[in-house]
Amino acid sequence: MIYIESLCYGLYKDPGVPWWGFFGHVLSSMSVGGIVFLALCIIQKYQPKRLTLGSDAAIHCYTLMISLAWGGIWEIMEGYIDMVTGTNYMTYGVFDTLDDLRADLVGSVIMVVIAGLMLRKRTPIDIADSTVFRRPSKKKSGRD
Repeated sequence: MIYIESLCYGLYKDPGVPWWGFFGHVLSSMSVGGIVFLALCIIQKYQPKRLTLGSDAAIHCYTLMISLAWGGIWEIMEGYIDMVTGTNYMTYGVFDTLDDLRADLVGSVIMVVIAGLMLRKRTPIDIADSTVFRRPSKKKSGRD
């Protein structure tokens, strides 16, 4: 969504907003990292007892690696779009791609730090329980 709005308003090419591309990548990596972290917490809650994701450190590592991989997939997609359509989404070439991946790393690390702070006070199962995806409990009302 940020990407589409940025293209529509020309923020990537606006010389008055040179930091916009970096900011967009940081924010999108944080979003992907947050979704991955929440998904891992939900998996931790519903996985069979014999399987495990490992410790909280493993959840941090998975969150970081999957978020970074998504940024890499995005950059590969931009490259293929350029080749197929003859456009130039990768405006500045290799250095733009490296800067985008650096921004993805920053956003991913920020999300891992936030996840670490969350896991200090709660378990992954507690975090999964606080989502809106959980099944509502069937409590009996006193009206029966």
